[in-house]
Amino acid sequence: MVNHWCEYRIACSVHSMANHWCEYRIACSVHSMANHWCEYRIACSVHSMANHWCEYRIACSVHCMVNHWCEYRIACSVHSMVNHWCEYRIACSVHSMVNHWCEYRIACSVHSMANHWCEYRIACSVHSMANHWCEYRIACSVHSMANHWCEYRIACSVHCMANHWCEYRIACSVHSMANHWCEYRIACSVHCMANHWCEYRIACSVHSMANHWCEYRIACSVHSMVNHWCEYRIACSVHSMANHWCEYRIACSVHSMANHWCEYRIACSVHSMVNHWCEYLPACSVHSMVKQSPNDGQHNASLWAPRQWMPANRITSHKLVTLGHSQNLASRTHQAGVPF
Repeated sequence: MVNHWCEYRIACSVHSMANHWCEYRIACSVHSMANHWCEYRIACSVHSMANHWCEYRIACSVHCMVNHWCEYRIACSVHSMVNHWCEYRIACSVHSMVNHWCEYRIACSVHSMANHWCEYRIACSVHSMANHWCEYRIACSVHSMANHWCEYRIACSVHCMANHWCEYRIACSVHSMANHWCEYRIACSVHCMANHWCEYRIACSVHSMANHWCEYRIACSVHSMVNHWCEYRIACSVHSMANHWCEYRIACSVHSMANHWCEYRIACSVHSMVNHWCEYLPACSVHSMVKQSPNDGQHNASLWAPRQWMPANRITSHKLVTLGHSQNLASRTHQAGVPF
């Protein structure tokens, strides 16, 4: 989820992530949930990320949650990213979270992109995060594209990052599309970077869709670059979705360039989600250059322990430092309600 030589340019007066005649320009080559030389251009008068007869145009080639030269065009009178009888039309060819020439049309009276008990219904044939005659229903009171303890529920049959009768539930207090200690919970059966009854939990304080010391927690069984009951934990200070001295901690059983119950720890200064002088400290039992983990009891303590970086001379091909087997993780996550 890294931009290699990505340039973010934002020049605007904003209120609640609201641009008053602000222009966002993003041109970058990214890899993994990455836009390959994608340019986002937005020029509009907005209030609360609200366009008053603003047109959004996005043309880009993306891969993995990717639109292949898809163009989104929205022209409407909105308040708080809100359409008062506004029609959104999207026609595009996308792959992976992809609609193959699917057109979404929504016409409704909304406030603050907010439906005061408004229901959005979309039925279409899509492929890859594609709904095969899937119906999305959202009923909530929201402000500034912000849900104050709003619950989104989606039940549908999808393929490729696709939920087969998966229900998404989000309950959080958000401001400026920013979650102040908001928890996202997703339990679903998915395929293609797909979590089979995986629960995503995110609790963080974010600003400008930027997490300042935000912790992401993911515990799930996944397939395709896949963690079998792997828990991803990320706690970091980020700017422009860039981690400055961010610590990534991953403890999981993985397959395909796969560590069997390996813990990856990365502490580094990054710019444009790029590591400059980054230190990778793997301590794990791996398969193919494998050391077995010594005992199960150390896992939870080691995962949450304060940062204690091991001397470089201890990280050798013959003497990997193991931090404890994670076998109890799957059972612990099951006990925590995965799936719920």
